Amino acid sequence: MGHISSNTLFRALTATSNLGQAAGDYENKPCTKVVKGTIGVLTLGIGYGIFWLCEHFGNASPKIKEFRAAAVELHHQLGSASRELGVGAYVTITTREGATLTFSELRDGVQIEDESTGEGYRFLRGKTLHGIQEQLAKDFLDHPRDYEEFRVKADPDPIPVVLGHRTMDGLIGKGIAYTAMTKNPSDVELLIREEEKAIVKPPFAEIDIHRVKIREFNLCPLFRPKRGASLTKDYSLRKAPSMRTMKLDMSNVILEKHQYGELYDFMVIHPELINLTLNLSLIRYSESASMAVNKGIKLPLFAIKNLHKLEDLKLQLNNMSNLRERRSSIFRSTIAALKNLNKIKTLKIEMEDWGEIKDAMSGRTDNEFIEILDSVSKLKTLRHFSINIAGNYGLSSRGLDNIIDKFKEFEQLNSLELTIGSNEEKHLFGLCDTLKSLKNLKIIKLQADTHRWNSTSQEKFRKALDEIRARGATVMLL
Repeated sequence: MGHISSNTLFRALTATSNLGQAAGDYENKPCTKVVKGTIGVLTLGIGYGIFWLCEHFGNASPKIKEFRAAAVELHHQLGSASRELGVGAYVTITTREGATLTFSELRDGVQIEDESTGEGYRFLRGKTLHGIQEQLAKDFLDHPRDYEEFRVKADPDPIPVVLGHRTMDGLIGKGIAYTAMTKNPSDVELLIREEEKAIVKPPFAEIDIHRVKIREFNLCPLFRPKRGASLTKDYSLRKAPSMRTMKLDMSNVILEKHQYGELYDFMVIHPELINLTLNLSLIRYSESASMAVNKGIKLPLFAIKNLHKLEDLKLQLNNMSNLRERRSSIFRSTIAALKNLNKIKTLKIEMEDWGEIKDAMSGRTDNEFIEILDSVSKLKTLRHFSINIAGNYGLSSRGLDNIIDKFKEFEQLNSLELTIGSNEEKHLFGLCDTLKSLKNLKIIKLQADTHRWNSTSQEKFRKALDEIRARGATVMLL
């Protein structure tokens, strides 16, 4: 039997320090206090001491240990680079004793759901998932020995050190960031101090970022690199054997073909990647911006086929409606990438403003989305899926009906987040019928606009969602 529950996590995370100790400081019920006090008086205190020993070694101490193991797992889940924290985000952990706890960030705080014991929900008012992540990290550094045995088991290089953002010549603001890991907590201050010295030593390429074990790499240039510039040289895109998380955000820039090729090379030399975020979205809708995009934009998508250990992928392909024939090659590259995700557990795809208005007549956008969903439905290891297809004027009403019906094939999912951008009643009620058929779904997040409906339709929709909740699923309407 497990020793921790949502109450334990609530008690610990509301403490200001020493979270493990707070997890073990539970309050006895009034009747228990009366019994203990009575026995203590009758036995001149000996009985009370025996009670204390039994509680300490039989309940409090195991509770503290189990909490610390759960805290390490929670911090690991929150630290995934491809996981976006904020309202609507959630993480699920399993304790050493098999209990399943889900942390969901709502507008006013974080909700903890204990699916194993049926204790219901506890609410951390005013908290955020990011704040909990920082709270746990501080407790790890304040009490390194208490967490040592659990952190060593979870990760051979356990202590995260955010080494900060870098700026390049010609770039302003955020350019590159990475997280290193060190086994010894006392090394944290030393690493930060050394990196602060390195910041003032231009050019960036002379800084050896690989002298420490790099676990996470984040590249996000704010301005287009100079013509003919080498990303490999400017950003020191070399192999880091310990890297497991990579985030490449190219949404602010349009690269040359050889620069997209350098991103391809950088990705394929890291076949051990577990988490990847790739953002190739365009931010401008003008004709000139669309024509400036070269065929090389599909190369990073091709690289995904070589990353056979990926468990967590976020793919952002927004605002590509004006790309015309180049959009087809991007689409085909995406399909090829999805077919090779043999270990994927979490997948998030954004394709907002993908199709043109004229596509609604030809059915092009309809067919593309159906083909993508068909590929995703065949990923047997997939448990968490999120897709955003809002703002697609090329998507027909019939096509959206077919997409909703396609979700019936996603029987392997535990959670689904869907943004469809439709406020038509027939689509959303059809979606409710589809969701009812997916018996394994535990968490459902929908982004839909129902405020223009009449009160009768809104009540009917609410009851439809309540039917899904009745079987134990958490349903959030964003």
